[in-house]
Amino acid sequence: MIQLTIRKDGSEQPDILEFEQSRISIGRRGANQVQLIDASISRDHAEIIEDNGDYFVIDLNSGNGTFLHGKRIPANERVPLHDRDKIRVEPFTIEFSIGGAVQEIVPKAEEPTDQIAYKMVRQVLRSLDAGESPILTIVAGPREGAKIELVGEVQEITIGRDARCDLKLDDDLSSREHVRVRRDWNGVHIKDLKSKNGTFVNNRRIVELTLKDQDEVKIGSSVLLFSDPRQRGGILEIDVEAPTQMPDEQKQERLEQYPVGPSAAGGYNLGQQALVPQALPDGSIDPGAPLQDIPSGLVADKKDPAIISAYILIGIVLVVLIGLFIWIVAA
Repeated sequence: MIQLTIRKDGSEQPDILEFEQSRISIGRRGANQVQLIDASISRDHAEIIEDNGDYFVIDLNSGNGTFLHGKRIPANERVPLHDRDKIRVEPFTIEFSIGGAVQEIVPKAEEPTDQIAYKMVRQVLRSLDAGESPILTIVAGPREGAKIELVGEVQEITIGRDARCDLKLDDDLSSREHVRVRRDWNGVHIKDLKSKNGTFVNNRRIVELTLKDQDEVKIGSSVLLFSDPRQRGGILEIDVEAPTQMPDEQKQERLEQYPVGPSAAGGYNLGQQALVPQALPDGSIDPGAPLQDIPSGLVADKKDPAIISAYILIGIVLVVLIGLFIWIVAA
């Protein structure tokens, strides 16, 4: 049995539909198994099919496209669909699940055991990531309200005026391919692709930057809000710019104003060559300090008990899965 949880933007109550058939059609026409009534939906927009126990989503050459994991899928091609995957057909989000529960991985006769273990690890990681994915939402501009979700351990998307971009901007002031956004294990990074009018984060022009929760990205006349629920859990990252130099006289002045040594907040002692300014009265870091001597990975832990418990739980799960993987391969 297939279960689809359908939620329209701005609606609090989702529609939950269940199907037994191996083909489910989606579109604006009443003849479709899933009828989505909105002008942006094509008459025959997409379909979900089952083939020998595997599931696929197919875009039926729709006008506004079908998105999976925030990325537009090619028209008329089978794209693998997994349990808890979210299909986006603006302004609807469709969560796909098998029987309304976590999908059980049934090994195929010809499938190697190490591949089975690898799939199990990926499924657990996906479930841990559910509902915690970073999102870019257009909050001002021609496509206000449009959003894209960065799902998966590693993902890369492009944003710009070109229709082939993962997030298309109907904005004459944006370049065809304006920025690239990449998510990896170290965070979410945005890079300007030599655009004509530049990219601004919190009103500061950037070339490349790691985004923080609630950062505002300005591209042409469009403003995008970056949201990352995981960053609200207790980790504060101090962003530093590229290294800068300052005259010796100014260095001496900074040394007298901000002495090097253990700080009351973090207890860091970085030696005589480091210039680590103390916090200013408003809590910020003085931009006049020599930023090359400040470690880019400086992290302050708020020690939220819930977050610590979550990290411990994730660690236990990963250790168990790695042990299971080693045992299966060795067997």
